[in-house]
Amino acid sequence: MGKQIRDISFKKFIASVQDAGVSHFSEQKSMKVGTEEHFQAMKSHILSYYEGVDAIKSFEDENGQVWDCIPVEQQPSLRGKKQAIPEPPDLSGMIKPKSRGIQPGRNMAVSFLSRGEKDRYGNERACPPGAIPVRRIQLDELVRYETLEKFFRKAPFRMKGNGERAVEADTETGIHKYAHAYQQVDNVGGHSYLNVWRPTVASDQVFSLSQHWYTGGEGNQLQTVEAGWIVYPDRYGSEPCLFIYWTADNYDQTGAYNMEKPGFTQLNYKWALGGALSGLISEKGGAQYELEITWVLSAGNWWLYVNGSSKEDIVGFYPVSIFAGGQLASHATAIDYGGEVVGSVSWPEMGSGEFADKGDGMAAYQRNINYLDTAGGSDWAALTGSEEFPACYTIRTGSDEDRGAFFYFGGPGGDNC
Repeated sequence: MGKQIRDISFKKFIASVQDAGVSHFSEQKSMKVGTEEHFQAMKSHILSYYEGVDAIKSFEDENGQVWDCIPVEQQPSLRGKKQAIPEPPDLSGMIKPKSRGIQPGRNMAVSFLSRGEKDRYGNERACPPGAIPVRRIQLDELVRYETLEKFFRKAPFRMKGNGERAVEADTETGIHKYAHAYQQVDNVGGHSYLNVWRPTVASDQVFSLSQHWYTGGEGNQLQTVEAGWIVYPDRYGSEPCLFIYWTADNYDQTGAYNMEKPGFTQLNYKWALGGALSGLISEKGGAQYELEITWVLSAGNWWLYVNGSSKEDIVGFYPVSIFAGGQLASHATAIDYGGEVVGSVSWPEMGSGEFADKGDGMAAYQRNINYLDTAGGSDWAALTGSEEFPACYTIRTGSDEDRGAFFYFGGPGGDNC
């Protein structure tokens, strides 16, 4: 028999969503959607998300995720709008010098799109200029959640008076645990290098990540912009992926990962939000692969840069309008960096799975951490580490001429956290 070819046609995908009923997923063991009403909300979201979209091409990645190459102007945040794309800021001279901290053996992680490979059906894994890769949102993924809102949700947390986090557990998304380092300071973004690992996330666990947070507001008015790498098997597969997230109301009714609903405008066709980082993973005692991330608020937009600070390194932006006049519409009031994991009865590895005191070449780290101040300059971060779960995860902060402001973090996780 010949090779069975899966049809990933965009038009047939849309037709399949239009025809789908909740009964089509009744044998899917992971299905959690509880009612016909919630299923119809999921179906309506997909059809609305892709309304007016004519994908140029589609391809599949190694994790079996389908990507559609969508013209930039047809992405949800721009579709039907006529305003010009804003001019991105020039960050030359704003980020602390790259020469400080660059060490032999450290390489940059890149998107799987850069490999120049084809998928198993012969489709090139790349989009042409003028189009961006958007991970296809499918019903069999959404029905793993009770409601559409829980699909979008990360998890709420409230800031204690000392800057630490008190996490409000969610029975659907699990319990979040952190090892992170923060500073209360007015800012318009910041920068670091994050070394990339592939932490083990078991079937009864949810995700493990390393990221930036820029935050402002309190209680239900907490607002964030976030970015980093994440291992999230149920969503993106077992490889570390570039991701972004935002919320305007403490992760309640607003916010989403990546491009999963309107908010972020992507401009760069070379990066796949939710896509694997090309298998370039740090090795214990060996080469360290890093992702460089910068956020900056400029002229009414939060701009994301990856692996550089030139215009060619811009991935895209969040307009401040999504923050509805809240704190992040003007500036952030805290910077925060570190690791986050989610589980319920057990928790996954964080970073490399090694504790912070294992240090260089063994533990996960972030380095060259500086924030962009509201006066238009930049400053080295002065971070306070927080480890509320030291049996499972630790963090050690520091500063020196080689790494600037930095920290090591991570741990093995387990069922006694």
